Amino acid sequence: MKILSFFSLFVILMGSLHAATLTTYVHDITGFLLATGATQATDAYSGPNNVSSYSAPGAFGNIVFTTLASGLYFGSEWTGTLPGNEIAISGLESMKLDLPVYAYALGFHFYDNVGDQSTFTLTLFNNTTNIGSFTFNTPDNVASFVGVSSDVAFNKVQIVETIGDSTNDYYGLFYLSTTAIPEPSTIVFFMVSFVAMLFFKINQ
Repeated sequence: MKILSFFSLFVILMGSLHAATLTTYVHDITGFLLATGATQATDAYSGPNNVSSYSAPGAFGNIVFTTLASGLYFGSEWTGTLPGNEIAISGLESMKLDLPVYAYALGFHFYDNVGDQSTFTLTLFNNTTNIGSFTFNTPDNVASFVGVSSDVAFNKVQIVETIGDSTNDYYGLFYLSTTAIPEPSTIVFFMVSFVAMLFFKINQ
């Protein structure tokens, strides 16, 4: 009976690992970099314009950007406020990213043009498994930043403009971290697992 009870507890705890705990950093690049140790993952954009996808080189390898709306535009400095050139999309600013590595944190500079106060949903995937998502919006006409860390590794990202119009918003340089950062839920999981195993050992 003791073995069965412990096994049931272990199965429940293991099941919690499939749902990622996300920590978000909106308009907080300093906090994001300090917490995750992320580094710049894309070089200054100098790619083509009006394409459906583009493989952008960087420190971790090439990140493949694919539009979920109209054409992608790379390599111009439209805002004058974000570092380096920006990515623009002709239409809703929705796209997906295929990463060259499994990452635990991702961030990017962002500029929401005045006029529509857009809202976006960012979803993380481990291959085809959705591990978590969140929504964000940033102030109009201000250089901003959006970041997220996860206690489950991901290699695909989808960013969808759910509220807004084709008023231009711009993505700047991207950042990645491949270092696992234990989130509070993960720490609790290991603590509870240890206590459960200790209890089982004492009561053998």
